[in-house]
Amino acid sequence: MTTSTSSTVTTTEPATSSGESTDGTTGAEASGPRYHEVRQKSAHNAFQRHEALFDQFVYHRIRSLELDIHTGKAFESALAGDWFVYHTDIVDDDTHCRSLSQCLGQVAAFARAVPEHEVVTLWIDLKDGFGGGHQPGDLDALLDAAFGAALVRPAELLADCPGATTLQDAVTRRGCAWPRLESWRGRVIAMLTGGDLDDPSGPLASYVGADAGARAAFVAPGLSDGRDLGEHAEAIVFNLALGDVELAAAVRAAGLVSRVWVADDEGAWEESEQAGVHHIATNQINVDEDPWANTAGPQGWPFTCIDACEAPERESAAIVAVTVDSGDLWDSSDEGLLAWAEVGEGDVAWTAAIAAPNSHVEPWAKACLAARAGLEADAAYLAICRPADDHPLRVQLREVAGASTQALEFAGVAGLTGESPAFVRLERTLDATCVRGLGSSDGATWTAIAEHCFAEPLTHVGLAASSHGAGALPLLFVAPTATPGGPVTAADLTVTGLGPGVGAVADGW
Repeated sequence: MTTSTSSTVTTTEPATSSGESTDGTTGAEASGPRYHEVRQKSAHNAFQRHEALFDQFVYHRIRSLELDIHTGKAFESALAGDWFVYHTDIVDDDTHCRSLSQCLGQVAAFARAVPEHEVVTLWIDLKDGFGGGHQPGDLDALLDAAFGAALVRPAELLADCPGATTLQDAVTRRGCAWPRLESWRGRVIAMLTGGDLDDPSGPLASYVGADAGARAAFVAPGLSDGRDLGEHAEAIVFNLALGDVELAAAVRAAGLVSRVWVADDEGAWEESEQAGVHHIATNQINVDEDPWANTAGPQGWPFTCIDACEAPERESAAIVAVTVDSGDLWDSSDEGLLAWAEVGEGDVAWTAAIAAPNSHVEPWAKACLAARAGLEADAAYLAICRPADDHPLRVQLREVAGASTQALEFAGVAGLTGESPAFVRLERTLDATCVRGLGSSDGATWTAIAEHCFAEPLTHVGLAASSHGAGALPLLFVAPTATPGGPVTAADLTVTGLGPGVGAVADGW
């Protein structure tokens, strides 16, 4: 019997961009609300929240995030063709993703896990001007590489409105309009912020150049007066400071879209709603902690209609939610919940992405893929787990029944915070006695964390969870998949409490 750890990277072919099918339909004309008819919560400085990006998307149901990008960083060489992501240099070094390409990669990883997601809006704040190895074309190349055909481009809106000569024409002229959200499922749209368009040498004007329709992203300038709207025909989105929130009414009346920053208390949030703001940026991400800062419905749809509209109740996503009230998966006997399938003796592999609160939660609550020798609380097992907060992926194992539990942590991915990787994989081989746990930051490239060969077969494989004494806690398994077998749903699983653990398993958010 052996236990081994490994830093070997196992690479699978990355999934293609979700842009191959961009309309979210089967050919029928899209219906439902349009992009400018809904309001959504926006994560201010999303790279620097308590919550990792994946959890902001999945657990907290946010589809609008801000990234601050810089051309340089103290004591470090510039990234040619790429940007650093941070708010204040040196002081704010601990960001979830160090470079823009990494942050975009995290967004793309979410899109692979939830391919029919509602449109994601990225607000990219240009903290420095263009120059040197940081040109508009370099920024476009990063967006192209991350999202491909899934990226919504200015040229697309112009093409959808024959005769339009400006972007404002393309969404406001008679016979033309903002696309419906249904037609943008699985897609990403990028908005550049960082000043206004009045300065021809400023970053937004430099990016637009002579042809806004040729760029990969849209520009979202600030406003000092509602009369400025018509002066910037290349801008269909405007980025407002909270002190200018009253200008959102003029933006909306013109058929355009606004974002306001930063609404960090209930009064500011309500003021933004009353002004007709579309994207309300806030630092209050966890809706359980700040329930007023929310646009998502109870069934998972992340937006709220500004006026009456026919909206879906849920977003299409393959999610199994495990709600558990228990002690811990630890020591010589476990307390938790196991949702399992008896898989026989052949080789099997299970994969999933795990979303947890990642803030205002007991950090040692856990969600795991597990293989166990039985349903007894003290059975031998190996699991690849994601703690609810503050800790990286880990493999836990109990070598024989009643023995103490061991843990080995994922070494992580350079440039990402330790809690960012959310993808887990469990492989069971060699007559069901050898099991290994792997982790990944993107669901495409896997790193083996630990492997152990047991004296008996591990016959029960599935989803395990514990709340570590914090009461009932939902933990989300995204796109759980068994090989062989295919997608795993709640109906495929038998639920057993480990020790005094109780809970339930259901499909959906």
